[in-house]
Amino acid sequence: MIVRHLEILEAVAETGTFTGAAKKLYMTQSAVSHAVAELEKQAGTALFERHPKGAALTRCGVSLLEESRHILTACRNFDRRITCLEENTPVTVVSGITIASFLLPDILREFKASCPEVKVSVRVARACLKIHSWHLHAPLRGIFVPNSLNVAHYAAFIWHKYPTKRHAQLPESNFQTRSSANAAIEILRRGKADIACWEGIAPKGDFYTIRLGAYQLCAACAPGFHLPEQEMTPERLCAFPLLLREPGSAIRDTFDSRLALAGLKAEPVWESVNSFALIRAAEAGLGITILPEQLLTDSLLLKKLRLIRLEGMEMENQMMALFHRDRYITKPLQILTDRLKRKRGSFAVAPG
Repeated sequence: MIVRHLEILEAVAETGTFTGAAKKLYMTQSAVSHAVAELEKQAGTALFERHPKGAALTRCGVSLLEESRHILTACRNFDRRITCLEENTPVTVVSGITIASFLLPDILREFKASCPEVKVSVRVARACLKIHSWHLHAPLRGIFVPNSLNVAHYAAFIWHKYPTKRHAQLPESNFQTRSSANAAIEILRRGKADIACWEGIAPKGDFYTIRLGAYQLCAACAPGFHLPEQEMTPERLCAFPLLLREPGSAIRDTFDSRLALAGLKAEPVWESVNSFALIRAAEAGLGITILPEQLLTDSLLLKKLRLIRLEGMEMENQMMALFHRDRYITKPLQILTDRLKRKRGSFAVAPG
């Protein structure tokens, strides 16, 4: 039995005659009669009662038709979908935190407006935050999720409870993370994503690149954080507790490269894959953070943070979208890349 047999069964039942079913299905009457005979042979019973004016379903015929309804509906729905299969192909995007926070929401909102049936998945690369603290009155050890504020709250509590140990604890407390370096590109290379949103220098590989703009990196601290100079040199900056992104991130790489030009190396007291955890730590007065000014906007407006002028350290990161040259470009993916191209240069932060 094939689906065509069930369509013939349905057509004869609806038209009441073999001739009517043949016309509806653009078949000959003999072909319809032959198909019904095959179906009845397989069922082992009569499915129609023949009479001079036509044919009517037997009880067995009614039962078979009822059971076949969902099969016919599913097949017809599949026939409709297969003609627009590419139009409904899902799109997967992997991104860093900065682009995911400020560029992707608007782009994907516009994309969903034009392609409402297309499923879009976004994966933001992240890792676990490891915190090690030694020789503290209240030892701080373990693993915290990156967007947890427990670390900042706990560290602020320790400093408040033991103010005389404040400076001793800073160099002894290392807030570190497992690096998520190149995670987005690896996901793209493995074919687990259609597009990767990247910050920094374009990676090597068989990728097409769409430039999205650039952002400036700024230094910020809590208003009450004591700083003697109006403008800070790289040497003086490194003497303060630093709250930095993890090694391998675009933000950290840019900062480290600027320090390397001055023969310096950062020794952060806190490393995190989550920029917003660093912002909360800076607001708590735990040190100086280096982040895109766009990420600091809310805290600056609420006066929870203030910017620090850095002498001879202009830091800028390029933003881009990458997709593999060998990737087949479906219609939804083409629409998304077109929107990314139109978004080019719309995210740019002036130096602060």
